[in-house]
Amino acid sequence: MELNVDAISNYLQRLINGIPMQYQVMETVLGNIGYFCINGLAIIGKLDEVLSPERKKEIIDWVYTNQVQPPLLGGFRHSPAHFTPNHTVEETHIVMTFSYLAMLILLGDDLSRVDTKRVMESLHRLQLPNGSFLSHTLGSEDDLRFVFSAAATCKMLGTNDGVDVEKAIEFILSCQTYEGGFAYRPGDESHGGATYCAVAALDLWGALDRIKDKRLLAYWLSQRQEDGFNGRAHKLTDTCYSFWIGSPLSVLGWFDDIVDKRRLTSFIFSNYCDNGQFRPNSHDDPDIVHTFFSLSGLSLAGYPGTEPIHPSLGIVRKYIPERILNPQI
Repeated sequence: MELNVDAISNYLQRLINGIPMQYQVMETVLGNIGYFCINGLAIIGKLDEVLSPERKKEIIDWVYTNQVQPPLLGGFRHSPAHFTPNHTVEETHIVMTFSYLAMLILLGDDLSRVDTKRVMESLHRLQLPNGSFLSHTLGSEDDLRFVFSAAATCKMLGTNDGVDVEKAIEFILSCQTYEGGFAYRPGDESHGGATYCAVAALDLWGALDRIKDKRLLAYWLSQRQEDGFNGRAHKLTDTCYSFWIGSPLSVLGWFDDIVDKRRLTSFIFSNYCDNGQFRPNSHDDPDIVHTFFSLSGLSLAGYPGTEPIHPSLGIVRKYIPERILNPQI
């Protein structure tokens, strides 16, 4: 099976150049769509080929239009459409901050225009006494999705200032269930996405050794593979879990021992569509989310034609500066 990089590249470029009608309802997560497209191009080795330095600069400048200005909380909002000059609502979103920072890194920006001090003040405001994080200050949920976003933001900006890392780690550890995986919140069911967020955040904060029961975690992760991976017991396999389950296995050094790569890659390719997209499974239509995570799963499996992805940050490794990977340098 050969990866059709030209078709995939054309699809991702079309999304970068204009959001089609089917994604108009996703305008509030433009940062995520951009992250999926640019990172996807990087995975298939096409990013520097199809985006000229001038086009990269255009996208970088656009990203910075989403940086929230004083007196509102620091960080990034969903998109320019979510701002008017007389807007007094705090629009910063913790996931968008992660997504836009990742885009900037992939595009070669040095982050010098990021208001790091105000971003960290925002994370301080969004952290709860139990260590978890809100996504924004207007009554959002709090769970491991936003803990991961905070950890990744800290890693990319090279600082934990204002964040109670110990409290965050304690919250993460409290989410491990009797099954071995992690739930989004204490007392909930183990879930593949939550387990990725937990393991990745612990890795980014240097606390993998504090996982309470690694053997049970390894068993739970191993039980997720049928052909592809499912996200929890008795659920359908789905290409997005190629990354959500594959990443923690990779972070913990278990991927090669536990994963049947042939079955995984066969499952991913069985859900490839001729228009350059991947679908979740045979029951659903293709989309950008599952296209990106299918490519990420192939990268984790070391599939020919893919660039290695950093399993915790979820960014193609060769684009991450050494100052982020090894901050002591």
